[in-house]
Amino acid sequence: MTDILCDYIITLVKGMPVLNTEVVLKNNKGEDIEYEYWTCMRLAPGSTPDNTFCTGGLEIIVPAEKIKIPSWYPDIARQEKQVIGQRGIYYFEELRFWKNWTNDGIAYIWDDENRNYWGAINRNNEEGLIRIADNNITPGTKIWAWKYDDYESINPLVNPQNMRRPYVELWAGNSHEFFEPAVLPAGSTLKWQEKFFPTININKITRANYNFILSLDTTDFYNNREIQIKFATDSPAVDHIVYVKAEGDTNFIVVFKRNIKPDPYSGNEILFEIPDEVYASSIDSLRIMVTNPNNNKNIDVTIPLKK
Repeated sequence: MTDILCDYIITLVKGMPVLNTEVVLKNNKGEDIEYEYWTCMRLAPGSTPDNTFCTGGLEIIVPAEKIKIPSWYPDIARQEKQVIGQRGIYYFEELRFWKNWTNDGIAYIWDDENRNYWGAINRNNEEGLIRIADNNITPGTKIWAWKYDDYESINPLVNPQNMRRPYVELWAGNSHEFFEPAVLPAGSTLKWQEKFFPTININKITRANYNFILSLDTTDFYNNREIQIKFATDSPAVDHIVYVKAEGDTNFIVVFKRNIKPDPYSGNEILFEIPDEVYASSIDSLRIMVTNPNNNKNIDVTIPLKK
């Protein structure tokens, strides 16, 4: 026992389709304490409430390129390409999809990026659940999954004692991996917010914060100058404004502005085409922003404009 006091506060606000939580750890002792704290989510988005399961289209959403796989899980390690010169470190590619977990296993996200979100999206129906938090406080991300082939057809209503359900677990911790302690200084309090976003009609994430999730698809931009914008918001009851600004060294042009009433049930999607006169001007980047004018909160991304 660490004698650390832990408060886990859950808040649901009417009209906000998100789960707000706050974790508070208190060390009332006169000495530093080593501890481990992990939040666990079992993820099976897109399934029915009475039979929660993952399908092969479920993708683990983490903005990282590398993972660490413990040596006692060689079967799943074979699915990925090892990073040269880094023992136990692999590129995170095949294991993003649950159908590629050929056996039970664990993987830890192993980049030093300041990623602030992770979760899972089921590409079969584009439903997902994303966690937003401050990765400076909770840098650890652990993935656990059962073997896909053996457990995909398990029905808990037929055999409720079988715990090997077809789902993915994602853990968030104050240390980088299990059995690696963090330290809470004497007399100190550590607190952070975790917000859980359900998403619909979003199959990838470009950026996220506590109020928005934003997805940009520029696949067709250099063919027909089209950009697909999708977003989720924690405040769908009010109109939001979507901007696209073309920017250069000395000027910017608002080339697109639309008021939109967010729809949390079917997603929010906008297809935008850059006008010829803007593309031919001296601007060199595009800034895409979604804003809630009621509380002055927004999310934005700037992308280079290659001509």
